[in-house]
Amino acid sequence: MPDPHGSGRASGWLRRLALLLLLPLFAACGDETYWDAPEVVARAKFPNGADTTVTLLTVVHNRTGNGDHSALLISGSHRVIYDPAGTFDIPEVARRGDVLYGISPAVETVYLGYHARDSHHVVAQTLALTPAQAEAAIAAAESKLPAGPGLCAVRTGAVLRSIPGLERLDPTLFPRRLSESFGAVAGVEGRSIFAEDIPAAARTRVGAAGAPVPAG
Repeated sequence: MPDPHGSGRASGWLRRLALLLLLPLFAACGDETYWDAPEVVARAKFPNGADTTVTLLTVVHNRTGNGDHSALLISGSHRVIYDPAGTFDIPEVARRGDVLYGISPAVETVYLGYHARDSHHVVAQTLALTPAQAEAAIAAAESKLPAGPGLCAVRTGAVLRSIPGLERLDPTLFPRRLSESFGAVAGVEGRSIFAEDIPAAARTRVGAAGAPVPAG
């Protein structure tokens, strides 16, 4: 007599195997984490003098169209980048786990230049938030443990779903699919940023240790 649960177990193993095979596709998501002291973070915080918003940043491969990384720029009382499994690190920013502090407009441009290269561009999708929503989004990002490789879209989506009205965003492993789901939300405005859109002084390349260094 056939095992009535056999096909379910088989499909479960197949799903797990598929996820393991997919993880190398997300090589742009690293696994280094840094923990600056609270006083360093406090000094680094850059106050937000503009509207309160959240921006989904998706790094897209120019040739394949695949999404290689997901991150969030959250502008509340101060500006942070939630960069799960990301590798961006410069002296001007402080870092606690996957949250980057000290995100001035200049640092934001350098971050974009780190990802918008000859091979990739960045899709930036912005949604206006209330101040309370923005603070809650920052708190949600700060509450997350460091993400492992390949989990940038999962963690980014989880922070977005913590915002009222975004609870039904697609819980996906794929940065491009998360971008499409977020793009369907009313009020989201998007733009694409290519390497040529970044001022030469802000362009970066990846150094031997995986950290961004000035282009040249």
